[in-house]
Amino acid sequence: MIMDKELLQKIKDIESFTEEEKNKIYDLIDMAISYHKTKKAYIS
Repeated sequence: MIMDKELLQKIKDIESFTEEEKNKIYDLIDMAISYHKTKKAYIS
């Protein structure tokens, strides 16, 4: 996986958040990934 400067900056920003804030961000990312996988499964 190639990480560009923008992605690396986002990761650095998230690392500065509190644990509660990080967990909320990670939950949102997990939901987006699950949605994408489900959508992809129904299309194919």
